[in-house]
Amino acid sequence: MGRILALVVAVLLLVAAALLWLAPATLVAPRLERATDGGVSFADADGSVWKGRASLVAGGIRVPMAWSIDPLPLAKGELHVRVTPHDGAATGAPRADVTWRDGRAVVRDVDVVLPAAWMVAAAGIRVPWRPTGDLAVTVATLEWAPPASRGEARIVWRDARIAFPAGGAPVDLGTVSATAAASGDRLAGPVSNEGGDVTVRGEFGLRGGGDADVTLLVTPRHADDAALARALAGIGTPEGSGWRLTWRGRAR
Repeated sequence: MGRILALVVAVLLLVAAALLWLAPATLVAPRLERATDGGVSFADADGSVWKGRASLVAGGIRVPMAWSIDPLPLAKGELHVRVTPHDGAATGAPRADVTWRDGRAVVRDVDVVLPAAWMVAAAGIRVPWRPTGDLAVTVATLEWAPPASRGEARIVWRDARIAFPAGGAPVDLGTVSATAAASGDRLAGPVSNEGGDVTVRGEFGLRGGGDADVTLLVTPRHADDAALARALAGIGTPEGSGWRLTWRGRAR
C-alpha cells in the first residue's frame, strides 16, 4: 500500500511539473501587474512561464523581450532568469542575468535600452516634465542585498529632451550620463551631460523602499536664451547663472 501511495504521489508531482512547464506565459501577466501596481502589463505573450516572450507595456509604450527560467536552482529556493532579445538574436538588447534568493538579488551582464518615457511610467514617477529619448543601462555585476548591497550601474540617456506642460520648445539635454553605485540600501551617483542647450550637473539616489531624489544644477549654454530661462524658472530656483531643480518622490 505504501509503495502504491508513493507511486501515486510521484505521478501527481510529475503531472504538476509538466503542467507548470507547459503553463502559458500569460500566467505571468497578473503577477507582474500586481507587483507594479498596474504600472507595467504584458502584451502579445507567447510560450511558457519557463521560456517565453512578450512585450512589457508602460505608458502605452511596448518593450519586447524574451526570457527563460532555469528549473534546477528552484530546488534550493533560488530563481534564475535570463532575459534575451525578443527575436532570439545573438546580439543586441535587452540582455540580463538575474538571480534571486531570500531577498537577495544579483544582476549580471545587463544591456538594456528603454524609452525614457517608458521608464518613468513603469516606475510610477511623477515629474513636472515629459522626457523623450532612450535610456541605455549596463551592469557588469550588481548585488542588491540591503544593508550589504554592492556593485554599480551605468545609465546613459541618449537624445535626452524634456517638454513642459505649459508648452514651448522642448529643452535639449544632449547625452546625460550617470554612474550609480549600490551601498547599503541605496543606489546613488553623480549626473552630468554633454551637448544640448544646457549644462547639467548633480546627483540622484534611490532607496530600497522606492524613495527617490534628484538634485540638478541646470545652466543655459547661452545666457541670452530668454525662452529657456523662463521655462527653467517655472520648475527651479535661481542659483548663480543657472537654476536648481530638486525632486523627491517615490517610485513603485
